Amino acid sequence: MKAKDSRAQFDLSFENGTEKVNDKGTIKLHEGVITSVVSTAACSVKGVISLGGSSLANSIVDILGTRKRSDSAVCINLDEDKAEVELTIITEYGKNIPAIALDVQTTIIKEVKNITGLNVTKVDVTVQGIDDPKLVEEVEEQQLNENKE
Repeated sequence: MKAKDSRAQFDLSFENGTEKVNDKGTIKLHEGVITSVVSTAACSVKGVISLGGSSLANSIVDILGTRKRSDSAVCINLDEDKAEVELTIITEYGKNIPAIALDVQTTIIKEVKNITGLNVTKVDVTVQGIDDPKLVEEVEEQQLNENKE
């Protein structure tokens, strides 16, 4: 006997997400939940330093505190039980960028399906920049030493 898949399959869209109506009630999945899953999945990939985004947009977000910084780097398009994802990342200097981007795509598709039950049909990854974590660490350490003096 085959075990029944207990994950909800979302049928309908509402203004900021998707919902599933079943015999027990309604399950609404806000777009922000999907954005969080995508952000966490992308940042878990080896070689991804951070999410990207417009530095102006990130500055405004930091000042106003209206949404998480990562939200400006992730765009989710929902259509019933399907999602399309666009995101911007910063990768580690010296690493294979196409391999990292492919790993990001695969990881996001898998994690969104496992956590939300949604099928991700497309993941567009834009590599906005590269960063050398060792250099960043050295600069931060130098700034801390200057502040102590």
